[in-house]
Amino acid sequence: MQIAVAARDGTTLFDELVDPQDAVIEPDAIKVHGITPDKVRGAMTFSALLPRLADVLHGRTAVTYGALDHEVFERELARHFAD
Repeated sequence: MQIAVAARDGTTLFDELVDPQDAVIEPDAIKVHGITPDKVRGAMTFSALLPRLADVLHGRTAVTYGALDHEVFERELARHFAD
């Protein structure tokens, strides 16, 4: 739903909403982060954002907010590179 990358000094390097395509945004998730289906309508897909995200992450260590974020990020990378 949203991907952000910050440098160690706190500078925002990447901050984009993501179209989850066929995934449902659960009501409990909306309560936590406030991202609704209306907010992501028209956003780019993960695949469309990946080239720019890869450039931003190149040479950096990626850290996710939590286990679920890590799982989703890995799943999306696997789906993108499955071909």
